[in-house]
Amino acid sequence: MATRASEDPSMDPRFHNLHEELRSVLFDGLSGLSPTQLRLVQVGGSETSPSLNFSSATVKIPQARLVRYLQNWITECAPQLDKFDEEQHFQIEVPLVAQRSPALLYAILAFSSRQMERRGMVRGCYDSLELYQESIRLLAPALRAKDSVTLVTACILAVFELMSSEKGNWRRHVEGCASLFEVFGVNGFSGGLLQAVFWCYARMELCGSFTSDGAETMVLAIEKWYPQKMAKK
Repeated sequence: MATRASEDPSMDPRFHNLHEELRSVLFDGLSGLSPTQLRLVQVGGSETSPSLNFSSATVKIPQARLVRYLQNWITECAPQLDKFDEEQHFQIEVPLVAQRSPALLYAILAFSSRQMERRGMVRGCYDSLELYQESIRLLAPALRAKDSVTLVTACILAVFELMSSEKGNWRRHVEGCASLFEVFGVNGFSGGLLQAVFWCYARMELCGSFTSDGAETMVLAIEKWYPQKMAKK
């Protein structure tokens, strides 16, 4: 049976249009960023349960489905991204940060929705593209606010795109992330959530390089993966 475009984003023209829109949002936002003006994310030890705030949303998806996607993120998606992270930043901290970052909230909902679609866990509703679009819409104001939470959002959207796209075009999905890491000065030894996000990005880089049989260079130069003071030792 043929796969409907709504079931496979790579076959839907909207996906390609939204991918180009995301690239435009990221690179336009980067052009206005100065390293001296950036605000690194501070994640507190809140003990409250993640709550959803859809006050700025334009999606028409029932809240019950959105709650289900959030639950699936915590129980199924985040553990995969935390596979090499004992502190479980994606499972524990990302939902907390998402309470104050609508763009991040819709990124994790899009990711979770797509994962459920791929696993055949939903029938008759394919919400991932609408949630992806909403996250992109909300990302531009976050970039203008010079908030490093945009790194978390961009990385999750990059993984979403790689889950949803054809093979062989991986570089286009990680270039925006690479530029954000460079501008924010985040690397594999930054600590906390941003360090966890960096290594999630690094796995995408390495997997892309392996699948291209080494024919393509890294997007983010290896010397950017660690602090410069380490390189001088």
